Amino acid sequence: MMALLPLGSQASDWRASFTSQTFSSHGLLEVSQWQSRPLLDRPHAVGAVMRSDLAISRPADWGVLTISRTTRGNYRGDSNVLTAMALNDLPGAFPLPPPGRYPLQARSQQLITHDLTLSRTFRPAPNLQATGHFYLSYVVDYQHTQGQAQLQTLDREARIQGRIQRRGTRHYGFLAEDQDDAGQGLGLDLDVLWSPGNWRLEAHIEQLMHHIRLSPMHWSD
Repeated sequence: MMALLPLGSQASDWRASFTSQTFSSHGLLEVSQWQSRPLLDRPHAVGAVMRSDLAISRPADWGVLTISRTTRGNYRGDSNVLTAMALNDLPGAFPLPPPGRYPLQARSQQLITHDLTLSRTFRPAPNLQATGHFYLSYVVDYQHTQGQAQLQTLDREARIQGRIQRRGTRHYGFLAEDQDDAGQGLGLDLDVLWSPGNWRLEAHIEQLMHHIRLSPMHWSD
């Protein structure tokens, strides 16, 4: 899903926009679907990737200059996690699945940056166009959560044993009253357009090159 919403220009040469993209496993965000699914002793994998940009940009003869606040995130886990969360939202007592052992595993990441991007288009052939987006980043926030657990059910009770690890900057709840962490990075995205004859093929390669440095990092078990 992608949306482009004009916000109005701040000056004659500047344009403002908001874009949002999400790619996920089928039905990942539909809570009612997971409420009707059973817990599995061998769950299948699910995942999602998202990105949103609030930006102002200015075109010029040499390319396009963009200043943006970018949020990137991803989630990867097993179906049991989503089923357990959905069942927990039902009114009344948690409905116990049949007696057994059910694995729970999930990982999520989120990176929020302020980016300065220079985009430039090249045409190496009449029917081939490539646009490179080189960006410098200042890290606003980084979050990483990873958990592994096991849900064991008996006739009238359930037990969960496991471990959750968190890693990130002070914005994520570590030493919140201390000075904010510093973080910088750079990267390169690439758009390719190939139009042979009546065909039109487009490709977007995100983070063809990407490097982020945070100092320091914080962990919590």
